Amino acid sequence: MALRFEHRATETDTRIVNRVWRTTSDAEETMTSVARTCCHLIVTRTTGRLLVSLRGPETRATTAPVPPAAEFLGIRLTLGAVFRPHPATSIVDSHVSFPVTRPGRVVIGGEDWETPTSRTSSSSCDACATRGCWCPHA
Repeated sequence: MALRFEHRATETDTRIVNRVWRTTSDAEETMTSVARTCCHLIVTRTTGRLLVSLRGPETRATTAPVPPAAEFLGIRLTLGAVFRPHPATSIVDSHVSFPVTRPGRVVIGGEDWETPTSRTSSSSCDACATRGCWCPHA
C-alpha cells in the first residue's frame, strides 16, 4: 500500500517551521523523497525502535527504504532556518542521527528532550527555539 501523508500548517513560529507531516507504513517498501531545499527533523517509530534524524537539503530525489509497521513524523524547517549545531551546508544530500537515550527521549543540541509526536510537535518546536536549538532565517 502506498504511503499517505497528512500535512498540516504549523502552529509555531513560521520563521522556523514551515510544515509538519506524518504517515505510517503497512508493508516494507521504498519511497522516493523529493528534493527539498530545506531541512527536516524526521522521527521514525518502528516496533521497539526509535530513530531521530535531521535530513539536510537535497539536490536530487533519493530512494529510501520504508520499514513495515512504521510511523513517521516530519518537521520541515523554513528555508534558511538553522538547526544548531548542524548548519544546512554541512548536511546537504545527507543527514545526522541523534542519539536516543531511553524510550521517548533524544539528545538534540546536547540536551535531553522528549521526542516530538504529532500531538506535541508545536510545543517541541517552540521549546527548541526558546533554547536556541533552531534559529529563524534572517
